[in-house]
Amino acid sequence: MIRKFHDRWAATRYARARGSNSTFLHLVCRYERPLICYSGQEARFAGKRHNSDLVLRACDRLVIAPGETFSF
Repeated sequence: MIRKFHDRWAATRYARARGSNSTFLHLVCRYERPLICYSGQEARFAGKRHNSDLVLRACDRLVIAPGETFSF
């Protein structure tokens, strides 16, 4: 709640616009990391994978304009 008031007072603009496939004509960057299932963590791996899928869907095609903030 405190962060919400701070952001409103500071007039923080968050990225909300979505692009389409035709918006992104060129690949600017790519970052890949493997999702690793460490020994002893097998019981939690399904949840980790599910949460990663939710984050990726939320960030897919997000357009961050100059002056906007990306926060997740």
